[in-house]
Amino acid sequence: MVLLFLLTLAGVSYLILGEMEKREQTRLAGADAQCRCGCGQAVSRDWLVCPSCAQLLRVSCAFCGRLKARLLRYCPHCGSDSGEGWA
Repeated sequence: MVLLFLLTLAGVSYLILGEMEKREQTRLAGADAQCRCGCGQAVSRDWLVCPSCAQLLRVSCAFCGRLKARLLRYCPHCGSDSGEGWA
């Protein structure tokens, strides 16, 4: 009887901790997806323009042609320096 109680308690604890971890990951993903133009509108990582303020979010790298965040100075794909964005 005690063993059954302990197993049930362990199972419930496992489910609660799993749910807490999912919520934390969702919260962190939401924080990463904030528009960096200042309006604070949540945006998807694959969007090119903020739907709230029409700020351009992504541009093509001049060297490799792949999309990168507009505010990045260095392309994360090829490492080239665009001379723009954050230093």
